[in-house]
Amino acid sequence: MSSFGKVLFLLCLSDSVTQETHLSVTRRVQSLEESESKLKVEVSRLKEVAEVASHQTEAIKAQQ
Repeated sequence: MSSFGKVLFLLCLSDSVTQETHLSVTRRVQSLEESESKLKVEVSRLKEVAEVASHQTEAIKAQQ
């Protein structure tokens, strides 16, 4: 459980938020965490593409 999730859990225990609000926020946090994970994978792929392009550019320059 993320630290944010733990905070929400504690707030729910203290009756500061309703169970419905807690579940809604928990679902949103999970959705955002999934999006973050997917974006990290995409960043990794894009870095790899950039690295390949850089090597190709160097190879072309070396041929000239």
